[in-house]
Amino acid sequence: MTLCLNSVQIDDFNDSIVYSGPWQAFTNQTYGFNGTRHVATAPGLSANFKFNGSCLFVNGIVGTNGSFAMPPTTFILDGHFTQMNGTVTDGATFPGTNFTQAVFYIALSVSEGEHELIITNLQGNGTMPLMLDGFIITPLQQTNTTESGESPHP
Repeated sequence: MTLCLNSVQIDDFNDSIVYSGPWQAFTNQTYGFNGTRHVATAPGLSANFKFNGSCLFVNGIVGTNGSFAMPPTTFILDGHFTQMNGTVTDGATFPGTNFTQAVFYIALSVSEGEHELIITNLQGNGTMPLMLDGFIITPLQQTNTTESGESPHP
């Protein structure tokens, strides 16, 4: 996303994300950043993401044509309830699939420093799961190198 200048994309398998409960982890997929995703099929499952930076996007996967919509989900940033989503902004459809990457959450005015985002699945289940694909942040210290699970994102 160009709204976060000098940003990096962080895969959902990155060590800075801690999943509570039995999230399903998928690799080698034909869609999703790095071909991965984490899926919550039970209410109450959460993901805790700690990052050092500013500007934050949370990306997920939804189905096209209204299938596999994003279930009601809360986002708590630095201990403050910031948003509950039930709708998302669709992106481009992954070729050969009925899925698209979508922006689940945006925080553009995050102060520089250490932050913690807690994402909680409120009503997602097997027929309407929460599918997390990763994060985009503007890190405090800019670097041109790529770490495992991260890639530069202009």
